[in-house]
Amino acid sequence: SATITGTHAVRFVRNSSKRKKPFFLYYAPPQPHAEDANHLQGIRQGAPGPDPRPSKQFRDTYEDEPLIRTPSFNEADVSDKASNVSGLPRLTEEDIATIEDNYRGRLGSLRQVDNQVGRIIKVLKRKGEFKNTYIAFVSDNGYLQGEHRLAASKFLPFENSIRIPAMISGPGIKAGREVSRPAMDIDLTATLLDIAGAKPGRTMDGISLLKAAKGKQGLPKRDVPLEALRPLFEFSTPITAYDVPYYGVKTDRYKYVN
Repeated sequence: SATITGTHAVRFVRNSSKRKKPFFLYYAPPQPHAEDANHLQGIRQGAPGPDPRPSKQFRDTYEDEPLIRTPSFNEADVSDKASNVSGLPRLTEEDIATIEDNYRGRLGSLRQVDNQVGRIIKVLKRKGEFKNTYIAFVSDNGYLQGEHRLAASKFLPFENSIRIPAMISGPGIKAGREVSRPAMDIDLTATLLDIAGAKPGRTMDGISLLKAAKGKQGLPKRDVPLEALRPLFEFSTPITAYDVPYYGVKTDRYKYVN
């Protein structure tokens, strides 16, 4: 659970603060990932209730929160989409109810992650480390929750799945500053090395975002490459039937995928 991993993270920060050397914490709780991926992939019937399940503390916090429905939600016409999507049936009311239930569970599970981040910041402040600490927040992927008739997917290069949140706070970074040009997940390594004042032992694919975050330098104009070299799963289920390899590129205005 997030509480258990949070306790380990807090203990690490407390112990590391006793030493003079800088320290690095990579905190990656499993929430809000689905608990029963086999159920989501249609392999077996899952347990009743949302997946993921929120912790007991937040079990009912979001029970009335409506599912976000963008214009692409359960799209009426997908004939302009690739062949692995253009044949998908429209979501039923039962499908949508399940998506909404899981969405609320996801919010509840993330609320517990938020609590653990608060615990980590609290111990950083108590140990006098907070003002000298950079905190980067990212995710590994976005998620489709009914958009383009896709009930639960991260495989396809739609904006919902390829875009992830990215935030950095720390010394010299003004609250609320927003950088509009594209950043990529490969930039995170270069950014952390820059923060640490370390030299990489190999050529970096990404670039440091630190100066851009501080407002000292803009990011270069660049296109974002997209690729899935092979299917993620070796078997075919209803949810992975459209999990096919692709190459693509995203510019400020266009996206091309082959």
